[in-house]
Amino acid sequence: MKKAITPLISTVILIAFSIVLGTLVMSWGNSETFTANSCRDLEIGITTLQGSMDICRNGEILQATIENNGVEKVAGILAFVLYSDGEASYDIKAGIMPGSYKRITQSIGIRSISKIRLVPYIAGSKCTGKRVEIEEVRIC
Repeated sequence: MKKAITPLISTVILIAFSIVLGTLVMSWGNSETFTANSCRDLEIGITTLQGSMDICRNGEILQATIENNGVEKVAGILAFVLYSDGEASYDIKAGIMPGSYKRITQSIGIRSISKIRLVPYIAGSKCTGKRVEIEEVRIC
């Protein structure tokens, strides 16, 4: 009798372990799908005023008005700046609600700018497919 109970107990333990592992994998998969869907519903732009984009440089300060044209809240913007002699990245905490805009400022130094890439993020996930690129930054 003792020998028959041991395989039964090990089978029950193995089935329970499989159920727990399957539940963990399924919940992880659902959270990844939610993040991907959130990026899909995100859209940013730079506000246009009097025919030109509202992004400019005042000394070493970059100023821009960012629009949230999507349906998800933008938690922040990662600004990747390509200088003539290197590159740098800046994390701008924006908190832009859907359908609104926000004026951002960031100290970027006085080096010559070749290009700026603005990448929005939500809940810790970068949405690189929704980036905005600027090649000319006027003086404010």
